[in-house]
Order: sequence, then C-alpha cells, then structure tokens
Amino acid sequence: MRLLPEGDVMMDRRVRTRSVSILVGLIGLTMAGCGGGGSSSPPSPPNSPLLYGTGFNQIVGLRQNASTGALTPATTTPGPNTGLAATATLAADPSGKFLFVYDTDGGAIDVFSINAATSALTPVSGSPFPAGGLGGAGGLVLGSSGKFLYVAGVFGIDAFAVNGTSGALTLVPGSPFADNNAPLGVVAVPSGKFVYTTDVGNGQSATISGFSANSASGALTPVPGSPFSTLTNGSPFYLTTHSTGQFLYAGIPSSNLVAAWRIDSATGSLSLLPGFPLVLIPGNNTSISNLLADPSGRFLYVSDDLGEIFGFTINGSSGALTAMPGSPFSPFFIFDRLFVDPSGRYLYSPAGPFLGGLRIDPKTGVPMPLSGSPFEAGAGLSVPATLAFAPGPP
Repeated sequence: MRLLPEGDVMMDRRVRTRSVSILVGLIGLTMAGCGGGGSSSPPSPPNSPLLYGTGFNQIVGLRQNASTGALTPATTTPGPNTGLAATATLAADPSGKFLFVYDTDGGAIDVFSINAATSALTPVSGSPFPAGGLGGAGGLVLGSSGKFLYVAGVFGIDAFAVNGTSGALTLVPGSPFADNNAPLGVVAVPSGKFVYTTDVGNGQSATISGFSANSASGALTPVPGSPFSTLTNGSPFYLTTHSTGQFLYAGIPSSNLVAAWRIDSATGSLSLLPGFPLVLIPGNNTSISNLLADPSGRFLYVSDDLGEIFGFTINGSSGALTAMPGSPFSPFFIFDRLFVDPSGRYLYSPAGPFLGGLRIDPKTGVPMPLSGSPFEAGAGLSVPATLAFAPGPP
C-alpha cells in the first residue's frame, strides 16, 4: 500500500531499483545451486526459531538457524487470504503455541496451533473467529502476556480474550471499541498496558490514538488527550514501541518523517519529543515503508520503498535518535519492509519467493550482509508480506 502519490519518474526509479535487486538475488541463488551436491539443507540446531509469512490463501513456514540466521522452508499451510494487507496481519503468542492470522476476505481471525518440532499448523477448535464491526481490518497485535488480541479496523478495534490452553478467542464486551479516526496499524507497549493505533484519518491531519487496556478484561479506554497530532499531514502508517515502553515511534510515509513521543507510564498519554518530527533526508522524494525498534531498545531501523535502510541508535533516557555511521544503507535484496527476529541479531525483508537477510552488528547496530541471503521462501509468499516469529522446540 502506498500513501505517497507516485509520478512517472519515481515509479521508474523504484522499478529499476527492484529489478536490480531481484536480478542480483536470482544470480546469487543460481550460483549457490551450481556448487554440486544434494538440495537438502543441513538440520537446524536445537531451539531454532520458527518464522511464518503471509501468502495468498496460505501461510508459509520457515525455520531459522539460530546460529547463522539462515532460513530453510519448512511448511506451507492452506488458510486465510492475507496477501493484500500492508499492515501486520499475523502474530504468534509469546509461548509459541498459537499463530493468529487475519483473513482479509472472511473478516475473521484464524487461529492455528503450532507444532514447534515441524512448524506445522493445525486450526484450533472453533476457528475462524468472526471479527465483526470493523469495516475491513488492518493490523493485529498481542499483548506481551498473550492474554488479549487486538484487531484494528476502519471503524474501531476488536479485543479478544485468548484461551491459553485451546487458543480459542472470545470477543471482549464493548468491541469494537470506538476510534473515529479510521485506525489501521496497531501496537501494544511491552507490558500490554497501553495500545496505540495509527490513524488513516478523516482529512489531512495525521494522528495517533491511544488506549488503556484493562489487565483483567482486555477492554479499552481512550487515554487522556487521545488522539495525538503528529504535527504533519499524511498518515502515520507504521508504529513501533521501545522495549522499555517509554517511547513510541511512527513512520509517516507521505511526509518522509519519523515522529516520536514519550509515553506517560501512568496514563499512556503522549508527549512529542524535542527535535521531532525528524526528516530522513531533506528533499528526498521517497516513502517510508516500515520502521521498527530492536528488542534491546538500542537501535531503530526505517526502510523506504527504494530498498534503503536508515539506522539510528536510541538514547534510552531521552528517546533521541542518532544516525548510525554510513546510514542510509543500500543492501541488495531488501524490499521495503523489515522485520527483526526476537534475538535482535538479524533483520529480514520479504520479497516474493525470497527473504533477504542482514546481520546486526551487536555494538553499532549497523546491518551487514548475511551469508546465504537471499533465502528461498517458496512461491506462496505475498508482496508485501508480513512475518511473525515463534520459539522453536526446547
């Protein structure tokens, strides 16, 4: 989904960038296949995490080698249509028992139990669970405890209680909770105490809506001052929270800006941080395609639709951003969206049947080439795709 109008010049530039990246990736795969030997991959070491990606009427499962970051295709599961949504459409619970997927055609949440040993998915009893009243959904997110699932749509937010044993969903009374600014993306602070939505908006004002989540029922209540202005036009399409729950960052594609707020730990209200919104590159006519903070809270990454990555170090006290040396980076085979694995060691970017991979320098945060990238992911992976990580077998 593109919120920035694309002229002929920009479109030509993007097509050429993508074409070069695809060509390089295909050449790399071809050369790798010329080395002789069988096509089977070596077994992954114990505790290898699982990775799931959205596809057209299917879910692609891969296994990560935790030592090297390499990815190996594992399973393909027929299921809901997730291929047309640009925001997060699937999420794994913290224990790795269940995968939750929004069906863009059926208006429902499909829930699967995860076989950690094989990555196979099995629908839980009662799935799919209707997500009514949303008028078309955007993102979904789980609280850190996995007790509640929140699904954002243009008419509000559905909250579901998650049965920790069966994975079944029960709609929380009061759903959908009103958000009159047409929410699309949704994130929760690590504690699950607050939930924030990125608003498509009615008009030109870009806003963030904030909600306090009841720890017992999962019900949502607007935080004081919500919705919050980003002081810019367009839509704050991408959101990420700091690992401490102190800061919220937003990428505003149509304005090429990053905004940041301090989160009041008591109320959830937002205060715009000094120096924000931050212009990525003055005069650069590109569009932000994603942003994320690494699990340690030390680094922030912003990707654009030309395959560039802007890397920042985060001041843990003030939330301020400092550009990494060499930023922006232009690695081959990075397509728009970035995802960081739970260990914070690797970045991945889906691109059709492939997944580009980068290794994060643990000291500087600079993304570096990952051996073996791009990795074959199977023809079913959609563009754009969303990825979710789940723990591997113990």
